[in-house]
Amino acid sequence: MWNNQFIHFFYLTLIDEEKVIPAANEALEKFQKLRNAALRKNLSVCEERFFVESCFWSWSRHRYQSQIEFWCWYQQNKDKVRKQSLFKSLNVSIEPWVQIQKTCRPEELLCLLWKEVFQISEHKIGEALALTEGAIRYRISHGLHALGELTLEKPGQYHG
Repeated sequence: MWNNQFIHFFYLTLIDEEKVIPAANEALEKFQKLRNAALRKNLSVCEERFFVESCFWSWSRHRYQSQIEFWCWYQQNKDKVRKQSLFKSLNVSIEPWVQIQKTCRPEELLCLLWKEVFQISEHKIGEALALTEGAIRYRISHGLHALGELTLEKPGQYHG
């Protein structure tokens, strides 16, 4: 189950299929190490927390260093991106995720994805990132606001 979740996460955050698979594989390895370490120490296993922690760790290693860098890359590769087999297999329009990366801070986008797409509680996200639930709510709220502005700008365009 988690393997597909990692692929979906990196698909929505990195966009570039060449980065998605290596990042997902690294995150899955990290996830398994965290899980196995907890089991060896007889600690409770919180897979959602390990998912967030692993995603953030791998995303930090593979992400674009700035929104400008991402946007420049996308402008040069948008035709290639639209043809990528991974994106077609998920049957989801990538355009909203590209647009939101222009306006949303990365930490807001990540928290929004974990909460709204992967249905992970604010508490678990906060534990994984060592942040308060209030900080997570703030980030989610700003991410939702950016997403709302995006859909209001172009109503009906992003059905997918």
